[in-house]
Amino acid sequence: AKGLDYYTMLRTVNCIERCDVALLMVDATQGLHRQDLRVADMALAAGKSLVLAMNKWDLVEGKETNTVAGIVKGIKLDYPHLANVPMIFVSALTAQRVEKLLALAVEVVEKRRLQVPREQLNDLLIRATERLQPPVIGKRRLKFYGGRQTGSAPPIIEVFVNHPDTVPEHYRRYLSNRIREEFPFPGTPIWLHFAKKNPARKRSASASSCVCPASQRWKQTA
Repeated sequence: AKGLDYYTMLRTVNCIERCDVALLMVDATQGLHRQDLRVADMALAAGKSLVLAMNKWDLVEGKETNTVAGIVKGIKLDYPHLANVPMIFVSALTAQRVEKLLALAVEVVEKRRLQVPREQLNDLLIRATERLQPPVIGKRRLKFYGGRQTGSAPPIIEVFVNHPDTVPEHYRRYLSNRIREEFPFPGTPIWLHFAKKNPARKRSASASSCVCPASQRWKQTA
């Protein structure tokens, strides 16, 4: 049994490496198991998009109008890191919603390739940092100077900040969530990279000596 589990996991790893979107089949009659969560985490850590296909939906008894909504809500509450992962309820036996599953996978692939315009990203980050002020680390407050997308599929967002190595995890999650609010990237991890502002693009001494509002300061870095 252990040998079978090993080769099953090895095959899973190989599939994840080759795919753009991982369709994780979950037994809807039992819910997510530890092994399901392990595969989901592996796919997201590898930068792959993820879709949860709740299989054996035909065997779930006592279904009501709000059953699906209740299951989705429960998964999001229990596993917050899967909150943006699309879920669809299917039956491999009866082919219920199988075509919709494939269409959903195609949609996720297309959206994982989205390019965020730099001006829109800067405007978003302005609003995010005004909504929740960056924290003070030691005696220094973090200052953000805009951002840009440097990669896609999955999206890689480079954010310019005065002390990139000190951005706390909670503020990283906050910025990632704000980006996802406007650019959902369903089922796809958003990779944030913090970097110092490019010295070659520093403003002149006269410009830097003036006190500018956040929106003006960021637009000058775009």
